[in-house]
Amino acid sequence: ESDRLKKKRSNISKADSFMQRYKLINQQAIRCVACGERITLLLSVQGLLFQFGTVNGTYLPPKQVIIGEYDDAINLNNIEVLQISVSAPSIESHGEMNDHCACIINKPNKNLYTWGSNDYGQLGLGNTSFQKTPQAVREIREKVCDVSCGPKYTIAVNDTNQVFSFGLNSKGQLGLSQRLQKVRKETEVQGLDRVYHTIWNGSTADKLSPQVVE
Repeated sequence: ESDRLKKKRSNISKADSFMQRYKLINQQAIRCVACGERITLLLSVQGLLFQFGTVNGTYLPPKQVIIGEYDDAINLNNIEVLQISVSAPSIESHGEMNDHCACIINKPNKNLYTWGSNDYGQLGLGNTSFQKTPQAVREIREKVCDVSCGPKYTIAVNDTNQVFSFGLNSKGQLGLSQRLQKVRKETEVQGLDRVYHTIWNGSTADKLSPQVVE
């Protein structure tokens, strides 16, 4: 038997062993995967959420994420995760380099939960504190039916078709200004010719809480 064939069989064996470890952890079929730069989310057919990756430089092994673990108003036995999303940090931002995550659960209202990086308010919690565990976005009182995480911002849609956005808004990605437009700005730099650069003319302030997109 050639060395090349032996090496190939060894690699297959290692891959099989790797997949078996995840199979033993989950014990069920996975129906949805969401990948960020440092965090991966898995959603099972039974609505259970699993997470693994790196947070603040520390590796997190595969583990189930319990939604509403510290919320007395939630019956944990009846919770089912319906949708997941995760985003990598923006390469243009200078904040913390952690991913942020979001999920929707089967509650009639206030059913959007977010966690992870929050330096631009992308979790919609009204602050910029990093959140290790999922937190309810309570300012969206209606039932959320869709959510997507962008780099340092989040967009959610409720069941009456209202669109909410929060987080980084440096390029107008939250859609909050009806008259947002690009303009050229001239700047004098000492010892150099005049420099022209593009800025956004409109409301581009970051939003720590959900805002309705009109």
